[in-house]
Amino acid sequence: MKKRVMLYLNDDDFRRLSSLAKKAGTSMNALVVSLLWQADMPKRKAGEALEYVCRRCGRKILADVADVMPPDECPYPACGGVLAPTGRGLTLIVGRIE
Repeated sequence: MKKRVMLYLNDDDFRRLSSLAKKAGTSMNALVVSLLWQADMPKRKAGEALEYVCRRCGRKILADVADVMPPDECPYPACGGVLAPTGRGLTLIVGRIE
């Protein structure tokens, strides 16, 4: 499974990250993934989740991977739609990534 990361950076942080990637001789994406998964992730990781989407209302719901039974019905009141897995696995991170 490919690991995907989305960062929201201001201009100064973007330039700093870009220059670090150039010095390391890799792409920015490869640098960020290596920083997250090798250095900082063990301290910040809170859990793993799977994403589901409701077929009726279209809302996305995250469910813990450790749950024995995956959810089958939309948890929002007055919806009651059926949930379908999107196939996306997510890592939940708590705290600031350094």
